[in-house]
Amino acid sequence: MRRLSSTNIVYLVALVTVVAGIVLVGSTGRSFFSTGNISDILTGTSILGFIAIGQTLVILVGSLDLSVPYVISLSRAAS
Repeated sequence: MRRLSSTNIVYLVALVTVVAGIVLVGSTGRSFFSTGNISDILTGTSILGFIAIGQTLVILVGSLDLSVPYVISLSRAAS
């Protein structure tokens, strides 16, 4: 049997914590697993994902652009 490294233990504890939180919230709230709520969660996550991909490309090219939080704040305030 393979021995777990300390990094893998941290990932395993984080995964168990997230799954336990989802089960706890899902069992107490009736609308947590509804289609509308899952759609809202995926929409919010996709926006952050696109921003993260764009920032990763900027960092990989070699220029560190720190204006992303300000652009996000401005776009949230304008919408």
